[in-house]
This record gives sequence, C-alpha cells and structure tokens, in this order.
Amino acid sequence: MKPIEVAIDEMEKKVFALRQVCAKSRSDKKRLQLLLQGAVMVTVNAGPLEYASSFIAGDRAKGHAQEDVARLRAAYVEFIRRCGHALELNGRLILADQVEYQRSLQRDYREMTIRLTKMLEIDPRSVGLRSQIQNH
Repeated sequence: MKPIEVAIDEMEKKVFALRQVCAKSRSDKKRLQLLLQGAVMVTVNAGPLEYASSFIAGDRAKGHAQEDVARLRAAYVEFIRRCGHALELNGRLILADQVEYQRSLQRDYREMTIRLTKMLEIDPRSVGLRSQIQNH
C-alpha cells in the first residue's frame, strides 16, 4: 500500500467513525467526545494534519496520482464537515459542567479547519465552518 493510500484509508476510517456515532438515535456522548478529541485537538490531531501537509499542501500533490489526491481531498472535506456536525451534536448533549470543554473543542475545530482549508486551498465556509464557531 502506498503512503497516500494509507492516509486515505485512515481519513476515511475517521469519517466513518464520526458518521456512525452521530447517526445513532441515542448518541454515546463519551465515544463522541473521544472521537472529537482525536479529530480536532491539535495535540492529538497530528496525524490528519501531517497527512494533509505531506500529500496535499503546495506542490506535494503533484508527486501522487491525481485520483489518489482527489480522494484524499474529498475525505478531508467530509472529515471537516463531520467534525462540525459532531461538535454541534456534542453541544446539545453536554451539561453545564462541560461548557468550557465544548468551547475548547470549538476553538480547536476552528484552528484545524483553517489550517486544513489553507492546505486544500478552499474557503473555510465551503466546508461549513460556522460563524458562531469562527468568532469564539
């Protein structure tokens, strides 16, 4: 398996896990929060950011098959959208004692989205970065 294929596989797995936890009628808050931490917290999220830096950013995409680059880019767009959806769901599930935790996740999501959309060369609003999250 080529390194870019490993990156595609990892990102698609993250998207699938986020989709699954958000689709359940009774969301597992603990699992949701663990997935969010692994997805948006910069200290934990080095893998996805590193993949984007290695395979998408700047001229690095030119060294890989266009089909692979397109698939990875699509996985990142869906990853950002799913993280946003998961963050909104978490905001509805938390109690008052987790408000600061939610704000921290929102800040990290915003930073991650800005970094990834710069590498993807797309507008953060095109992937659903909400104005209420942009301003916090």
